[in-house]
Amino acid sequence: MPCGEYFTGYESRMGLIRWRIQRVALVVGLPVPFVLPFVVGGGVVSTASQIYIFAVAVLGLNVILGYAGEIVLAQGAFMAIGAYTTSRLVA
Repeated sequence: MPCGEYFTGYESRMGLIRWRIQRVALVVGLPVPFVLPFVVGGGVVSTASQIYIFAVAVLGLNVILGYAGEIVLAQGAFMAIGAYTTSRLVA
């Protein structure tokens, strides 16, 4: 990524994929959770699933805090409710 961001309009600033490296990371990383269960065993799949779940939670937090500029405590509450529900369904 270049040093500093120089945008002349809001359209270019609000893009989700602004740099070439972000596009490459998306193209390489997107198929991984779909291909991973067919390639490796169960323990790695469980760990990778947790990593992707937390990545989605972090991206949601980034949208709320970064783009909207609001501090919302509901993000943590939704994660806690989802964790509790998952633990009750699995156990």
